[in-house]
Amino acid sequence: MLMNSPWGGLSMHIETSKLDEIDLGFGEYTCNVGAHFAVLYSSPWERDEILLGFLGQGVRAGDLELCCPGELTFDELLGKLAPRCPSCTTVIGDPDNFEISSARQHYYPEGRFNPNVMDTRLATFFKKSQRKGPRTIRVTTEMTWALEAVEGIEDLMVHEARLNQFVSDKPWVNICLWDVSKFSGDMVMHILR
Repeated sequence: MLMNSPWGGLSMHIETSKLDEIDLGFGEYTCNVGAHFAVLYSSPWERDEILLGFLGQGVRAGDLELCCPGELTFDELLGKLAPRCPSCTTVIGDPDNFEISSARQHYYPEGRFNPNVMDTRLATFFKKSQRKGPRTIRVTTEMTWALEAVEGIEDLMVHEARLNQFVSDKPWVNICLWDVSKFSGDMVMHILR
C-alpha cells in the first residue's frame, strides 16, 4: 500500500502478517514482523542503502540484530555504519544488542551447511532473545557466501523456505541480500520462488 510520507515522498507498507509494523530503515518502507525477504541488488550503493539503513533503524528502535556481512569486511561495515548511525558503535559486538558474525560462523561452523542444524540454531537464538521479554529481531546476510564451495550448499533453498515458516509468527525480520551480478539467472529464479 502506497501512502503519503511525512517527508514529502511516498512510503510503502509491505503487509507480511497481522503482527506489529516496523520501519525497515530504507526507501521509506515499513513491514510487519514475521517476514523474510530476499532482496536483490546490483551495486554496492544499493546494498549499502539497504543494509546500513536496516541496521541503523534497528539500533534506533532497540531491536536485537544479527548481521553476516559477506562482501564487506567487519571493519568496512563498521566504517560505513558509524557515520549513518553514531549510536551503533556503542552496541555493535554486544550480544544482547548487535552481533556480527561471518557467514562461516553462522551458517556452517563445522564446515558443512545443514538446514536441520540451522533450524535448531535459529530456535535457540530466538528463545535466548526473548528471555527478558518480547523483542524484535533483525537479521541480515550478504548471501555471496553461497557462491563458495561449501559442503551441503545444495540445501540452501530448503533452509530459505523453512526460514519463511520459522519467522512467520515471530517478532523477526530477515533480509537476505543477493547480488544479482554474481548469481546466475537460474539461481535468481530459485531465490524468487
